[in-house]
Amino acid sequence: MKNVAIAILLVMSVGVSPTSHATVYRWVDKNGNVVYQDQPPPAGAAQVQVRSMDEVPASGRDAASGASAKHPVTLYTVPHCDSCDLARAYLKQRGVPFREVNVATDPKAQQEMRKAAGDLSVPTITVGSKVIQGFAQTQLSAALDHVGYSKTKSSSDGASP
Repeated sequence: MKNVAIAILLVMSVGVSPTSHATVYRWVDKNGNVVYQDQPPPAGAAQVQVRSMDEVPASGRDAASGASAKHPVTLYTVPHCDSCDLARAYLKQRGVPFREVNVATDPKAQQEMRKAAGDLSVPTITVGSKVIQGFAQTQLSAALDHVGYSKTKSSSDGASP
């Protein structure tokens, strides 16, 4: 009986994922941008949400930890932009963690966008190093699929970006 208990413990320890204790932080920075990172937010961040990867089902864990770490998504927007709203809604619907950067009045954000995309057209979405200007769902979907983001939002994903 003791050998069976040891065998069960060994099997269980092999099945533990190294990301099982990883944490994802979501907050709104001083410029109103939504930020997702694996590091705690700076002092003064608003609307902070902390999520353990234990809350993400195993089927979604690879996409959540692998794709977002290797190919982070950034959405450059301005207020009152229908295409920006559609891109944001699609990313949320698909459950893709992303950082939203409002470039309307922030010169640093505009400089960041210019460096990433070459110009200031919105929406601009970066998936890792790939730049997508404008919102075409099929193009964005293909880019997300290519780098390993899950095709559907996890049913247990209650966090709203």
